[in-house]
Amino acid sequence: MGNYTLFHLHSMLSNATTIDSASHYEEYIKLAKKHNMKALAFSEHGGVFEWIKKKQAMNKEGIKYIHGQEFYLTTTLEEKLKETYHIGLYAKNWEGVKELNKLSSIAYKKSTNHYYYKPRISLEELFQTSKNIIVTTACLGSILWQRRNELGIINKFMDWAVNNKDRVFLEIQYHNDVEQIEYNQLLHKWSQRYGLRLIAGTDTHSSSEYKAECRSILQKAKNMSYGHEDAYDLTFKTYEELIDKFKEQDSLPEEVYMEAIENTNVFADMIEDFELDTSFKYPKIYENDEEEFKSTLAKKYKQKVQDGIIDDSKGEYKKGIAEELRAFKKLGMLSFMTFMSELTTWCWDNNIPIGYNRGSVGGSVIAYIMDIIDLDPVKWNTVFSRFCNEDRVSLGDIDIDFDPNDRGKVFEYIINRFENKQTAYIITFNTVADKGTIDEIGRALKIPLSEVSVIKKDYDSDPDKARETYPHVFKYFDGIKGTITSKGMHPAGIVASPITLDDSIGFIYDEDKPIVQCGMKAIDSLNYVKFDILGLKNIGVIKKTFEYLNKRYMKSHEIDWNDSDVWRDMINSPVAIFQFEGNYAFEMLQRFKPQAINDMSIVNAALRPSGASYRDKLMAKEFHNNPSEQIDELLKDNMGYLIFQEDTIKFLTDICGFSGAEADNVRRAIGKKDMEKLQEALPLILDGYCSKSDKSRDIAEQEAKEFIQIISDSSDYQFGYNHSTGYSMVGYTCAMLRYYYPLEFTTSFLNQAANDDDIKNGAELAKMKGIKILPPKYGFSKGEYFFDREDNAIYKGIGSIKFLNEDVGNKLYELSKTKKHDTFSDLLYDIQHNSIANFKQIKILATLNFFSEFGGNQKLLNIIDKYEARLKNRDLKEGTKVKRLEEINTYEKEINNDKVGIKEQIRAEIDYYGYEVTIIEKSPESVYIVTGIDTKYAPKIRLYNLHSGEVLNLKCSKAEMKKNMFGQYSIIQVKQTVNKKKKRPVNGKWVEIDEMEQHLTLWNVLR
Repeated sequence: MGNYTLFHLHSMLSNATTIDSASHYEEYIKLAKKHNMKALAFSEHGGVFEWIKKKQAMNKEGIKYIHGQEFYLTTTLEEKLKETYHIGLYAKNWEGVKELNKLSSIAYKKSTNHYYYKPRISLEELFQTSKNIIVTTACLGSILWQRRNELGIINKFMDWAVNNKDRVFLEIQYHNDVEQIEYNQLLHKWSQRYGLRLIAGTDTHSSSEYKAECRSILQKAKNMSYGHEDAYDLTFKTYEELIDKFKEQDSLPEEVYMEAIENTNVFADMIEDFELDTSFKYPKIYENDEEEFKSTLAKKYKQKVQDGIIDDSKGEYKKGIAEELRAFKKLGMLSFMTFMSELTTWCWDNNIPIGYNRGSVGGSVIAYIMDIIDLDPVKWNTVFSRFCNEDRVSLGDIDIDFDPNDRGKVFEYIINRFENKQTAYIITFNTVADKGTIDEIGRALKIPLSEVSVIKKDYDSDPDKARETYPHVFKYFDGIKGTITSKGMHPAGIVASPITLDDSIGFIYDEDKPIVQCGMKAIDSLNYVKFDILGLKNIGVIKKTFEYLNKRYMKSHEIDWNDSDVWRDMINSPVAIFQFEGNYAFEMLQRFKPQAINDMSIVNAALRPSGASYRDKLMAKEFHNNPSEQIDELLKDNMGYLIFQEDTIKFLTDICGFSGAEADNVRRAIGKKDMEKLQEALPLILDGYCSKSDKSRDIAEQEAKEFIQIISDSSDYQFGYNHSTGYSMVGYTCAMLRYYYPLEFTTSFLNQAANDDDIKNGAELAKMKGIKILPPKYGFSKGEYFFDREDNAIYKGIGSIKFLNEDVGNKLYELSKTKKHDTFSDLLYDIQHNSIANFKQIKILATLNFFSEFGGNQKLLNIIDKYEARLKNRDLKEGTKVKRLEEINTYEKEINNDKVGIKEQIRAEIDYYGYEVTIIEKSPESVYIVTGIDTKYAPKIRLYNLHSGEVLNLKCSKAEMKKNMFGQYSIIQVKQTVNKKKKRPVNGKWVEIDEMEQHLTLWNVLR
């Protein structure tokens, strides 16, 4: 039975340049497999996006991968011509892959005039391609059709094509369209005249009729149209369907289109398969890796000994160095580790602190000595083999946490440090999520926004019912959800390589930033080294606190990790305690009452869904008894529970006598339920365990087997001790600074706020610490929060107000210091004239009493409205401006000095500050305004006292609430609250515990 090769094919990855498909590349691969196709090519618009994953998927199915792209072609790069033409390029072999990738990369460069609206290559660059590139003339967008009446261009192209007829195909297509029919016949005529082969293209954009409908919906949502093509059948075709389509079109004799279909197989046979290179690709930047590594290590070791940071007499350091050096050398990691040391040393030297540790690298003594991490594995008993062992074939991977504001500098250092084109950022593909899918469908079907909003709410409440209620919408939902709509740049990842990446993978450019065209998983699969430069807000908070104190950022050896005052204060508030800022997490921490870093780590592990099996007993501090005293001793810091992956390794090394490498390999075998490997290791485990036991062989063996079963049962939920230790240290450091330097720490926390909740939490921390947060005032406040030690106060920053920013705050402060204004109207004129803030921003500031020296906020809002109506137009004549400003000044003097009502005032403060500010000293002490109601379970009520500013968080009975209803921003008089015991789930039942919580039981609704 005959078949053909599908080569002109678009998946949703083409959407990275233009919205053109709703089909995943895997859908086509499955169809190709189903219909016994032997080869397949993707020709995405303007890129070779995710080609590595495509090849891996095809290899798995036994289908030959053909590397291709539909390029945008321009006649010249000298002029900025928006018009481009389509051309298909395909790689004949690995050299062709690299050549094609390089062309794809060049097409995105703005600096060479290649990128202009689209990524482009020139006609001359097409002509300069080597014999390793096969060319097809593509669709009606081809230069041969679009410029068919210009003999100069046609003759120039044909002269080149004739000289390269062994690798150039004229592409006919089956679409039943007048222009396509005419183009096919023209191509056939040229084929006969010039001796060029025809090839049957499909321009496939959809894997099924349903996905074609989804493509159409997506394009309508984006207001996109491709003219005649919108009516084309661009769905996947079998061999028989393809023949029928050409027969139906009837533009060419049967023998002509049949030969063109067979030429797709000729084309495929011209392609040489190639293997993906999965070798470790550690970048090489030193002439002698080993010499540079040893020199750096020796220098830093000596310095740490001299500074008293490590004790040279302790054999653990040198023992660890010897073990790790063997592994690093065997795995080719010396250059990688040396560069990581170079990078972090540069960071510290340039006031860019790093987190103590992230991930398994916390087990490396060498990483600590070389300043890659700030966690001493000897002190904290972390495990090296969890990071790396000489028997495990996997690439070294080190993630580092930074102040988010510092990451750009670190990225720049890495990019500049490596050879040109050997480092790049990593691409991401943005997809449509659930609610976004409903939005897209709504736009396409012209459903009113109000109705779309209702559909989304209904979907949130009950997805199945929503599908039944709105079948016309959800008909397309599953086909569009998850579709790629644009491309972006990974926020943390950079890849570095010993080989050039523009040809081995392919680039796009964001301005001058190179970005590889394949995503993180593809990069990982080929063992390229990537640097994960991660932003952690808490590192920024710690850094800024030390800056406010005029102190150097403290290293781990300088911190007292056993300060009882810090541990006691830690559980007073969750604010800024890293990993425990959520209510449930903090409640668990409070219950456990931590006294050591490991306590934080085991609570954190217990919080995870996988910690459910031991969580309640751990919180109750019930010690878990293991099969033997030896194992109890091993797990004593964990209350006897097997929590960490590293505990398994320690069991195998410390008790059974395994090497670190052997232990990690066995741990992995147990985790994967690999019984064959486990049975191989079992005699060694039993011999090792029994040799350390003082019990008879049969009893000792039984104990060991019992514990192996415990390891196996717990392998799915074991946590990373190396990682958790470093992160718990961050949490403790925040607690330490919060306790000893509350003013500076709270200011730093507020300036690093990422959202409204952070601002609200910072304000509550200030109250707890007796620090006044003064609302922003014109002439006093700037963009950032800043503190006054004498008054123990923090002035709110303009940048923290919703819809405002630091630039507005700094410019307003500068204006206040350079010019005095007698009226608010004159101030408004200067703010608008100098483009300092827009009217929305000015109204927000006025409502928040920022301009209170000029009058009540309602009065000022009235003036702003008047000004906006009379003077918003900047193009007014100067005389008109003067006259109208005088009119507004007169209005300002005549109107009442009113303020907005208390409900509106508190609402505005919560909307724009994130918390309440206004205090009315004359208000009775029992009067509160309701600023939060959570009725998900037993109602939780947040009350703000108008007299004192005190905040109460109370529980309230649903039944009692129904009797005396109040709502958000109701003003109530609290008549009675009662303390009741909290309830917690224990073994599936709700039981009372000793902790108390306050309940609102009696109140009057005032208004």
